[in-house]
Amino acid sequence: MDAREEAIQRTVQRKARELGISSDAARRELELSVRAHPDDYASDPSEQALMLLAKVLESIEENRDRDDYLDDDQYRLAFMGRMGVLAATSEKALEIDPQSLDAKLLLEIATPQPVDRRVRSMEKALAEAEASDATLSYADPFSRPKLRVLAALARWSLIAAQPRRAVRTAMRLLDETRRDRDPLGARYTLALAYARLEDEPGFQELDRAWGHRDSAWSALARTLLLFKLDRMPAARRALTGYVSVYESGAFGLASPTLVEPYLPDRPSFEPGSLDEVVFAVHEAEPIIVDTPDFMNWCNSQPGFRESAEAFARRMGYDG
Repeated sequence: MDAREEAIQRTVQRKARELGISSDAARRELELSVRAHPDDYASDPSEQALMLLAKVLESIEENRDRDDYLDDDQYRLAFMGRMGVLAATSEKALEIDPQSLDAKLLLEIATPQPVDRRVRSMEKALAEAEASDATLSYADPFSRPKLRVLAALARWSLIAAQPRRAVRTAMRLLDETRRDRDPLGARYTLALAYARLEDEPGFQELDRAWGHRDSAWSALARTLLLFKLDRMPAARRALTGYVSVYESGAFGLASPTLVEPYLPDRPSFEPGSLDEVVFAVHEAEPIIVDTPDFMNWCNSQPGFRESAEAFARRMGYDG
């Protein structure tokens, strides 16, 4: 989520309407002015609330860069501090704009609470925002908060061991954003949910719909699905494919990395990168934990440990 950029886009749209600007040249000039002084132009409460969130999210991202120098206790304190600041700022944003879906979503993520309660709260916020059945578009900055809530609700439903809710929500998000090529990665969540449900037809239909283009999520989901269905030769082939396509695949699966909650959506990543693998393994972790012997099986497969150790050596990590 680039909250600052979205706040600027909203402000430009509003000011262009107010000033009756229709030419591209005049609109570009207005946009340059807004970008140079966004706080001066953001007079609408929704813009002000979003700009406030942008500042705290930028600050959190900057502070994360120092985490590598902290021990475990110091990191936990720093993380709790970040979440406390985010929760307080989200509450301030809601005082400015009580309808801010982004503030409601970030407040739910930042507030310590049972996962199932967080899911219910997200669903309630979404229900309150349902004003029409109009198709949403990610290209429209005013549509994105609702789409982000759908994406977060799908992911957190999976964490809460509610895969059917995850499927329903991810399917809806995918339908809403298909013409935008699924910018929030609903298909990734959906692939994992199908694996959790052992729904092979659903997974295969999703795979066909996206032209059999693999991602770390679909490769992991395929391996988990086949393992859970006790289709071991096919599961071995799927694991071999995952490891061969993703250089860091075995390492990421054998050495899960701590990933903080997304604020509020999945960070961007380069296709085929370690980041992609890390995010996919992080989101698949609830399924992996609930699949007995999966990791023992992975570690026993020829070449798996060797691939993980070779990647660790190349990157200078402790093998």
